[in-house]
Amino acid sequence: MKKILITGGAGFLGAYFANRIKKDYEVHITYNSSEYHQDGIFSHKVNLLNQDELEKAFQKIKPEIVIHCAAKANVDWCEENSHEAFLVNQTSSKIIASLSKDFKSKLVYISTDQVYDGEKKFANELDPNLPVNVYGKSKLAGEIECLNTNQDALIIRTNFYGLGHKMSFFEWAFKALKSKSSMQLYNNVFYTPIFIEDLIDGVMCLIANQKSGIYNVVGTERVSKSQFVFLIAKVFNLSLENAVETSYQNGNKVPRPLEMSLDNKKFLHDINFKISTVEQALNKIKNTGLV
Repeated sequence: MKKILITGGAGFLGAYFANRIKKDYEVHITYNSSEYHQDGIFSHKVNLLNQDELEKAFQKIKPEIVIHCAAKANVDWCEENSHEAFLVNQTSSKIIASLSKDFKSKLVYISTDQVYDGEKKFANELDPNLPVNVYGKSKLAGEIECLNTNQDALIIRTNFYGLGHKMSFFEWAFKALKSKSSMQLYNNVFYTPIFIEDLIDGVMCLIANQKSGIYNVVGTERVSKSQFVFLIAKVFNLSLENAVETSYQNGNKVPRPLEMSLDNKKFLHDINFKISTVEQALNKIKNTGLV
């Protein structure tokens, strides 16, 4: 079996990724502060900013594929802790890219839809990158480090949802709807979310087809944050009585791109892949019986 190393294995995406592919690969994950273990998966405590520790992990595992999921992704936290955000999102990425090249491992870097300025609908891979906040800037810096260090790297720009062991926007919205808590839903923030299982399967297809460079791996539907929550309410038959639509104002808050929809035509052109609609994916989650 091929060996895959997933950084950030205790996070939402990293843990889900590891669990989904473990039947077909020997999966190794790294964690740092949050210890995490799953059956059939090898866990390694590694400080991603410590090159010696990382190199020892690479020497021990000898991965054919590295999926770099680890990141500081809380937008507010990154804005208040810019130095630490760049250390994790940029510096660790450079180290991992260098080691991946040295060990001839295929590198996949999980990026974000926030590397654009949020002015254009359905931004494509060739559009200018002008991130408006520290999170987007640090993730873009990580992309650049990976591509400059390892030209065979695969960069995945995405925004995903699903049900995992950590709180996500889907779970926050679902729990608020179910408990009939008051909610403010932004009707002017748009994105193209992809179901986490489609994201993982799509990434693995790109790897299998030996693709490199930048890909927008996102859903096809452009929805607002409020529309996404409305679909959750529809599929799970939940009341919207305490949900209030409002607009996100970039004044005194951390700046956020209001238009995060991405164009996925390159991704769909290069591999034969079918993406679930948001409603289809929410029904898959419903049918698991876990919520």
